[in-house]
Amino acid sequence: MMNLKTDGIFNMRKLVYMVSAVIVSVMLNGCRSQWDDIDINEGKSTHTLTVNAYSGDQTKVSIEALPGDAGYMVGWDVGDALFLYEYANDEIGIYSSSELAEGDIVDGKASFSFEIEDKVAGSFDYIAAYPWGNPRYDLWENGEDVAYTRWANLFDYTGEYVQPHLFVDLQFPNPQTPTADSYDPNADLLISKQITSPAQLSGEVMFSFARVGAIVKVTLKGLTDYEGKSITNAAFLSGESYKGFSIVTYDPVLQKLACDPTAETGMPMNRIEFEPQDLIVKGDGTADLWMRIPAGTISDWFKVELTVKIDEDEEVTLSRFVDLISLRRSLVFNDGKMSAFSVSDFVPSVVELVPEVNFAVNAAKDGFTATWSAVENAVGYSCFLTNSSDVRTDAVATDNGDGTWGVQILGGLAKDTYYLNIKPIPADGYGLIIEDYGVYEVKVGVPYVWYLYHDSFGNPTSCEPVDGYDGEYIIPVDSPGKVRYKGVNRYYEYSWQTLKASGPWFFYSTEPLEEIHSIEIYSKDDSHYDFKVFASSEPNAHTVEVEGVVIETSYVDAGSGSNSYEAYHKKVRYTFPEGYKYYTFCGESAGIVMTSQESYVYYYQSNTTSSGY
Repeated sequence: MMNLKTDGIFNMRKLVYMVSAVIVSVMLNGCRSQWDDIDINEGKSTHTLTVNAYSGDQTKVSIEALPGDAGYMVGWDVGDALFLYEYANDEIGIYSSSELAEGDIVDGKASFSFEIEDKVAGSFDYIAAYPWGNPRYDLWENGEDVAYTRWANLFDYTGEYVQPHLFVDLQFPNPQTPTADSYDPNADLLISKQITSPAQLSGEVMFSFARVGAIVKVTLKGLTDYEGKSITNAAFLSGESYKGFSIVTYDPVLQKLACDPTAETGMPMNRIEFEPQDLIVKGDGTADLWMRIPAGTISDWFKVELTVKIDEDEEVTLSRFVDLISLRRSLVFNDGKMSAFSVSDFVPSVVELVPEVNFAVNAAKDGFTATWSAVENAVGYSCFLTNSSDVRTDAVATDNGDGTWGVQILGGLAKDTYYLNIKPIPADGYGLIIEDYGVYEVKVGVPYVWYLYHDSFGNPTSCEPVDGYDGEYIIPVDSPGKVRYKGVNRYYEYSWQTLKASGPWFFYSTEPLEEIHSIEIYSKDDSHYDFKVFASSEPNAHTVEVEGVVIETSYVDAGSGSNSYEAYHKKVRYTFPEGYKYYTFCGESAGIVMTSQESYVYYYQSNTTSSGY
């Protein structure tokens, strides 16, 4: 037993959590015997308390199938132990019972033995839990108390005023260890009703337990092709209609669970991962998974995903997606009950994300059309749009009737970068990692940026020689407007990266840029701008000379050691006249012609392909 006493209830709670974590760590690591060598009470006076609990539908721990279709019997088992939480004199005492041995379970009644520190107080409150919990005691003075109101809202309580009492925060276990006919015994959660006594409990006391949350058995069917094979991984994924949380608070007075979605601890349990051990597909093509989850209802969809080991070098992922809406059914998991259902028609997961999307921005640049090829075994697509501030807008995908699907947003969008989220809806029976969306970027009214990097020039691994033209190359960048150049080489002036020419030079865009906006070039002084810039309607033509304007001057202190430098960093913008889609840079004199540490082109593009990421 450990006593925790502080001047404030919040510090007390923090310490209680720490002590509980230590005890749980010992239990989970199979080190209960370590407590045998420690005198927890350090010579304090103690007495023995025996807590009796009957087995039955509302208690634990073993699960045994009854003959025929009679269901299951749930009961206590050898090796089980309880935690007992005692509140008195602003202290929470935490006690762990001895493990049940042969003879401790008689006619369904289990007797747990505790060594309790002797105390004298005006009132004692008790809760017992299996396998463990984090206890706390909330204080409130009346029904108008802020703490009481918060409690009532959390538990959706509207009845008469309830006195302060103990609570227990419970952690629902995600990983399970199923066997052929049972599951991890620590996966069940039991909590007793609160007992309030004017004197400390002693002798024998009967506690009434309730099972919190639900035990769920999922029978996997239709796996005949994999008879005798191991299921190495499994997952159960539910739709948004189920709001389970991994950490929940149990009120033993109301006998009700509640979760705080604003709490820093606890994660939604829409996806439950299993790590089966020795789970083999039976001769009839079935296997059983067990789940321990908070009570709730799934009314939209669920999915089961399995990894089956074929041999040492091969595994196959099988999935089954069930659309409950189309079936007009729901899965209801009741508090304290065991639910069982089956899932069949597993197939390899062959529904994939949309590989690419083609975007066309409208002339007004306040909307777009997105088009993509239909994905095999998908019957539709769930879509929504977000902007750079992560504001969400619903979008509707429609079948174009030619093997493609699309989304149209014809106007009203502010100038911004948008992200179209697309998730295929699988045909009946086909698997899908349903929570994953493909994300595709489109800029509406905002120019795209094409970067020209210093290292791209003169690098044999990134440049292609032009056939029949000695010393001319193309930088095969993945953007419109590939660069053809001659007589320009990389040069390092101390740590400053530049391009340098030894005679006449040029570089120009070989493909049109849709509505060129501007080109911006960095330089460390004015000598780097000794060249001419032209805009034209065809490659390498000098139709309109464009003047540059310094739009930014900043002090640069960069590099390190012998490669450090200090200089004013100038950024010059060349804005192109409307209607010209090619640009050319050229010069006649030798020397440093420009810097290209991070020069770039702003441009609009009305029709581009964007990939998910």
